[in-house]
Amino acid sequence: LSRAGEILVSTLDCNYIFESISKLTVPYMADWCSFDIMNDVEVMENVITYHRNPQKVIKAKMMHELYWNHPSSEDDILKVLASGKTHIYHDAGKKIVKNTNLSSEQDTLIEELCDTTFLIIPLIAHGHSLGTLSFATYGSSKSYKQSDIALGEELGRRVALALENSKLYSFSQKAIELRNDFLSIASHELNTPITSVKLQLQMVNRTLNSK
Repeated sequence: LSRAGEILVSTLDCNYIFESISKLTVPYMADWCSFDIMNDVEVMENVITYHRNPQKVIKAKMMHELYWNHPSSEDDILKVLASGKTHIYHDAGKKIVKNTNLSSEQDTLIEELCDTTFLIIPLIAHGHSLGTLSFATYGSSKSYKQSDIALGEELGRRVALALENSKLYSFSQKAIELRNDFLSIASHELNTPITSVKLQLQMVNRTLNSK
């Protein structure tokens, strides 16, 4: 948590936060972890999946996508987002193992998912659900203790606040840009009639001087 705190206060770059926290928690908290964040159109988007074995990152992404995008797992995700509470899902692949439309490659992934436990933590800041942080661990004998859950939830709270600060900073920067654009356009529009008035005054002044 101390190291995570150092990372979170050092930057407003969301991508750096996702990558750094993922590398920090794996393998300490899980075999692999994922951040799924609500995008601008209110759709959950997987922004990073990080595995302890670099050669298995792509496979972990495929497993994560297969589980999260499957209709039978939708209730799990919605439950976490709606309740704002952490949930543990054991033997994650068993819900979708009976699906007959899976390819041979997906069947292999399902076998591993059947031996995978997910710890899904909501990322909530000021009452707003920003997304989820998921930890996954292999092996039916492995599970998460209450101390692990408490640690994950505290980490989730800190990450959520950092993401909220990043969003607020981005919003303020865009607001400043819009203000500057408005002032630039307004200045140009105001200068046009003022220039015209100046020219007319100069003409009147020359006319009076000629008389």
